[in-house]
Amino acid sequence: MARTTVVSVVAALLLALAVPVSPEEGWSRRLTELTAQEAIAGWPALAHRTALMTIERYGRPDAVSEDALVWRGNGPWLKTTVHSRALTRRAYRRDVDFLENTVRYDVPRRFREDLARFDPGLSWNGARGELSSRAESEELNMLALNLADEIVSGVRGVDEVIAVRARILRFAASGKASPYLRGLKFAQSSQSRSLSFLGR
Repeated sequence: MARTTVVSVVAALLLALAVPVSPEEGWSRRLTELTAQEAIAGWPALAHRTALMTIERYGRPDAVSEDALVWRGNGPWLKTTVHSRALTRRAYRRDVDFLENTVRYDVPRRFREDLARFDPGLSWNGARGELSSRAESEELNMLALNLADEIVSGVRGVDEVIAVRARILRFAASGKASPYLRGLKFAQSSQSRSLSFLGR
């Protein structure tokens, strides 16, 4: 009886190991008992506050790890990630960019250098057709993504976009709201980027 039980257990383990899982599924399997609140308990204060604000806005995250919380299909976003570590920017005295918002958006290769020069918090995945912005708040991510779209669409050049962002932030600091901070001003791509676009 004991031998039969051992064989059954080993067979079950081998079967489990043979089933592939995605990274985010791996998070859930390794950290099944880890709640979002437990995961962020030891995070830096600003990261902890950002996580709590995002939970309050969008509810329980879809994936939890010790380093990040992830929401999918929340609000206007394809994905939202709160990181435990901030994106380091040399121009800033402190690291505050814990929040990353992702949209479905095709970024032609010829514009990628311009986007990097405009904002190092922007990143893209050409194979998936995704564009992300990482900043201190959702509003600042909306601003960066809206202005990135203007660069790609040929509405403004990089230098003009940098000046426009400075003006919008200056007005926002004085209490004057801008539509660039309140929502996305462009339509997202309807599906993942086709291989036919990779050479653009």
